[in-house]
Amino acid sequence: NSESALRYPIYFTGSQREVELWGEAFFEVSHDERKPFKVKSGDFEVEVLGTSFDIMNYTDEQCAQVTLASGKLRVNKGEHHAIIHPNQQVQLGDDRFEGCEVDARYHTSWIDNKFMFDNEALEVIVRKLARWYNMEFEFSDTTLMRTRFSGQLLKYKDITKAFELLELTTDVEFSINQKKILIMRKKS
Repeated sequence: NSESALRYPIYFTGSQREVELWGEAFFEVSHDERKPFKVKSGDFEVEVLGTSFDIMNYTDEQCAQVTLASGKLRVNKGEHHAIIHPNQQVQLGDDRFEGCEVDARYHTSWIDNKFMFDNEALEVIVRKLARWYNMEFEFSDTTLMRTRFSGQLLKYKDITKAFELLELTTDVEFSINQKKILIMRKKS
């Protein structure tokens, strides 16, 4: 996904396949007991047990997330370990290692060039859009950050189309000045 980097060898040698991730990536991995696949991201590691999954670990997010679409995963962080199944997620932070049930589609929709939101805070939505379109943002009224939105937005070449759809369903107005998005309450 945007603002992401993946480090991997030209050839996997030895007894395992290991990559390192910064940002967000979706993986589809074939199971191979002789060469397990591992993803390291920050201070945690995901061991693949034949599966497709998403890891989101941006520095500007409150926590990292490992979301399983299919198969089975083992998530390791220090002394904490969890095995997760489809539509489960592990949220990881400094002092956080929590599992929960989710709809994986909302966390993997970006691979199909769309954003899906289910009762998501506007602050989180705008952060995702700003990251994708390489922009900065500012709320003129911080109470708007908690405005909730559910729906689906296609990834357009022009960010204004996404904001037009959000403006239709919320009490929010967006103004873009070069690479900065200003989010304000609609005028009556």
